[in-house]
Amino acid sequence: MIRSVHLTLLAVFAVQATAHAQSDSYWEIRPVAGIAVPIGTHRNIFGDAAFAGVASSVRLSASWDLVASFAVNSQTAKYPVSDGHVDVLVYNAGALQHRLLRGV
Repeated sequence: MIRSVHLTLLAVFAVQATAHAQSDSYWEIRPVAGIAVPIGTHRNIFGDAAFAGVASSVRLSASWDLVASFAVNSQTAKYPVSDGHVDVLVYNAGALQHRLLRGV
């Protein structure tokens, strides 16, 4: 049941993301969705799970943007406890510089 809800949300976010074209606006907000695949030692503790969130950017100048994203991943840990529910919060912030590629 939960897996079908996650797949439905993923499909809705994918359709919404392609339905609205990007523009040269000062501030943007867009949905983010995907699948988290744990690797290394976390592979034995967590399973694969869908995540959903939001990403945003603010134009600082003609060549610089301030970007940030936040997502939530809800899954069940493989620990032998009564409630193995885990909410993983993922965030990212930074600056992005636009550069024009010129032919040689």
